[in-house]
Amino acid sequence: MKDIVKVFGSIKLSLVLFLLFAFFSGFATFIESKFDTPTAWRLVYANFYFGFIQLLLGINLLCAIFRYKIYRKIALLTFHISFLFILFGSGMTRYFGIEGSLHIRENTQNSIVSTSQSYVVLSDEKNKAYKQSYLSVVGFNDLDLSLDKDGKKANLKYKDIILHAKKDYEANSGDSDVIRFLADKNGQKINFDILSNDYVSLGDVFITFNKKISMPIKTISIDDDYALTANFDINYLDINDNKNKVLLKNTPINLNEAKVVFNLDGYTLRAYDFIKKAKVVYTKSDDEKLPNAILFELEYNNIKKDLYVFENERAIDVILGDDKFSISYGAVDFKLPFEVHLDKFELLRYTSSNSPKSYKSYITIYDKDKEIKEEIYMNNTLDYGGFRFFQSSYDKDEKGTILSVNKDPGKIPTYIGYFLLTLGLVLNLFDKNSRFLYLARKLSSVSLVFMSLIFVTSLRADESALESIKATFKDYTPQKYENVSKEEHFKHLSKLLVQMPNSRIAPLDTLARDLVEKVHKGSSFEGMNHLELFMQMIIGFDKLKSKEFIYLTNKDIKAKYNLGAGKYVSFDSFFDENGYKLRKEVEYASRKAPNKRNLYEKELLKLDERINIINSASMGFYFKVFGINSSSPWLSSYDFMGYDDKDISTQVYVLSFNYFDALDKAYKSGDFSLANNAIDLINYYQHKNVGYKIDDLKIKSEIFFNNAKIFTNLMKVYLLAGIILLVLVFMRLLNFKVKLDMLNKIFMLVLVLAFIVHTLGLLLRWYISGHAPWSNSYESMVYISWAITLSGIIFAKKSHIALALSTILSGIMLFGAILAELDPQITNLVPVLQSYWLSIHVSVITASYGFFGLCALLGIFVLVLFCMPKKYHKNIANSIKEATYINEMAMILGLSLLVVGNFFGAIWANESWGRYWGWDSKETWALVSILIYSFIVHVRLVKSLSNTYVFAVLSAFAYWSIIMTYFGVNYFLTGMHSYAKGDLATVPNLVWVVFIFMIMLSLLAYKNKNLQERL
Repeated sequence: MKDIVKVFGSIKLSLVLFLLFAFFSGFATFIESKFDTPTAWRLVYANFYFGFIQLLLGINLLCAIFRYKIYRKIALLTFHISFLFILFGSGMTRYFGIEGSLHIRENTQNSIVSTSQSYVVLSDEKNKAYKQSYLSVVGFNDLDLSLDKDGKKANLKYKDIILHAKKDYEANSGDSDVIRFLADKNGQKINFDILSNDYVSLGDVFITFNKKISMPIKTISIDDDYALTANFDINYLDINDNKNKVLLKNTPINLNEAKVVFNLDGYTLRAYDFIKKAKVVYTKSDDEKLPNAILFELEYNNIKKDLYVFENERAIDVILGDDKFSISYGAVDFKLPFEVHLDKFELLRYTSSNSPKSYKSYITIYDKDKEIKEEIYMNNTLDYGGFRFFQSSYDKDEKGTILSVNKDPGKIPTYIGYFLLTLGLVLNLFDKNSRFLYLARKLSSVSLVFMSLIFVTSLRADESALESIKATFKDYTPQKYENVSKEEHFKHLSKLLVQMPNSRIAPLDTLARDLVEKVHKGSSFEGMNHLELFMQMIIGFDKLKSKEFIYLTNKDIKAKYNLGAGKYVSFDSFFDENGYKLRKEVEYASRKAPNKRNLYEKELLKLDERINIINSASMGFYFKVFGINSSSPWLSSYDFMGYDDKDISTQVYVLSFNYFDALDKAYKSGDFSLANNAIDLINYYQHKNVGYKIDDLKIKSEIFFNNAKIFTNLMKVYLLAGIILLVLVFMRLLNFKVKLDMLNKIFMLVLVLAFIVHTLGLLLRWYISGHAPWSNSYESMVYISWAITLSGIIFAKKSHIALALSTILSGIMLFGAILAELDPQITNLVPVLQSYWLSIHVSVITASYGFFGLCALLGIFVLVLFCMPKKYHKNIANSIKEATYINEMAMILGLSLLVVGNFFGAIWANESWGRYWGWDSKETWALVSILIYSFIVHVRLVKSLSNTYVFAVLSAFAYWSIIMTYFGVNYFLTGMHSYAKGDLATVPNLVWVVFIFMIMLSLLAYKNKNLQERL
């Protein structure tokens, strides 16, 4: 037993399995992108060896717990044993789980679920045999299925697969003659074939080929010699002389000799091919709408027959001798133990738009004597009877729903594993015997403080109505303004309170800035700032809509709608005499499940959102400055259309249009005094009618925060200071006479001041928003940058390197946050993204990327130190050890965050669409990164590899897996998170330059490997 534990618990075996698992996982994503998903599953994911690697990992882990006495360390044991639960749960899900879809029409019920997986089914009148199968388009398929029939076996074997099979014929190889026709009606072309002894109908006309039909209908008959006669007169075009002629009733014409085009009930018809003794064959095509054709060989009672079966099409019936069989390939049905009735399907659309926003199914479950009513929508799944139901799609006519159905026996052990995993990682950070705290002690006696990273048109107001409103507000005293400039007015307007789409009351400055950033990807246009541009969308939309200010860079959308080559397009370019050009494509994309949309569809929905925002803004929809009482949501004048209380609606209309009219006049006169008065009146309405008032300091603080761009400016400070300090560190190592201690104090002062500003910025955002500033990915990244800066300050006394690199990393994190903020969410998040699990997932994952970035920088730094001439070796030995200790600590933190964040993402996916792992390319590469960094943190346990040089090389190159996860998947692979279509994108030259530089640096550093020390 000890020998078995020793062999299977070997750390070397662990490392080999880590790399094998990572390689095949990553390789599968390229197979999927190059070919298709079933091929990736057939060759990797569903293959025996892939499951065997995971089984060996489980055995290896279990044996390692005993071999290395991990059970003595509670934190380490908790962390490692969690993977046994996760592996067991994933196996239960993979081999015993069921996933499918349930289609129900309104006011009907259904219990038949079609599986998501494809099955090959062979059946006769009594029996059925089936087998789940993924078929690869590049071969390596070995499907073999048998069916017992009357004591004998019918055997079905796979022979070939033809992608998007196109039907064709091979002459002199079959039993039937074929005539091929092309018909056209109003530009719609129809290809069809007629085999001998058969017929087709075209409109009200029957066309027969060597077959008699004795019915009083319009009939065209064709005999074996291709002589055509009709029982009615036909108009036709003779192509030889280009003249219109008439083929009289019962008069023959030879189709094979004459070149004619017939006119039949609105159709034009011509025969273009005649094939004798044709055999049906199928060839590969590029038309993705055509189904795949699988060639099988069926053998029974010593009789063999080849036949084609089409994927997800109806079953093919085959007769061998006197016996009949049926064969199909695709989804199979299973019956739920209860009925699901669709009471109502509800599709919500954006206001003033036809674009879908979200959708919901109101259902009733009938289970014996139970009757249960439920609602299903994104992030609101239904668990009943061991099955989970979640909203997936809907019918085009909006009268039916498609629910995904999942039965997952592995959920409970998997979730137990997730919990133990998180607990173990947290305990490991505070366990005095952990590697993490051991490294901290090695860095002198400095304590590392690790911050917790849980992370309208222009209308003239009626003067009497306006005076009536002023009379209503008896204690209102208008302020006198004179010669107010446009700049002064918009500064005054910026303080007007408005209700944001997320229901927060904020200054109009914030809403206008976010909206313009969303639509234009910039804060100004043609000399107008964000606030003026927002108002021009309301009062000057007729002029603005023809200008190119909507951000769009997707080349496919531009090419399809002929939108030019620039970065911006106009609102008008999406409308013509038939209405909104994108409507059909947007509806189609919206009906698809979020994880099934391709790049084009994702970008189309983003564009549609921008157009809808502008359309809504043009009607004043976002000008929500009017409330009814203290508890009701604020509304715009648009929202008051048809409102029952005429007094309030009249007040709102007059106040609103009084301002729009005053603003329009001000542009003509140059004096914005009346516009200021109109804003004051709205302000007074808010205070008097709604009883709502925000402290003036809070309003000014938010506007200051918007204009100051604190974190953008801090990014520049961090990056510049960090790079300069890093250069000075190198100069010191090279024996330049640099007074680093004094410079370090200067930079420390700069960094501390920047850190104070950073802290004040976070507190200011907290004060403005009313919640802790780490509720979304942007805030989390800003907060993580703050924590990294704090860590750098703590390390600064013992490590100039740590100070420089942590400062650079803080700047990089802020840069990532700023990029995230370039696409603010003006409208509510799409349903699948409205989840706190997603916020946690994104924040934690992103934090791990920051720590791994620090690891890569430290690794490269150590390699540079290895390349130093021998005369500097005494100076750099301690620096190598110091950087390596910090590197390993940062890697432990990064790996902890990546693992936890990855599984938080799995929980989000399971709560949103019922599946926590689908081998999507992004998911898979996150796993690859986990495996690679797990390999590195364990490599120190192998004596021959446990040194500072190896660790530096591995930590530097490992970051390419993060780059692939974060960027490469988006542009080189297909999947839910991808922006690619599967076509190979061009790798930027800079990537190759950096990669080659790292290889050369590693080789040069190897020459001085005598500097390396044991980890």
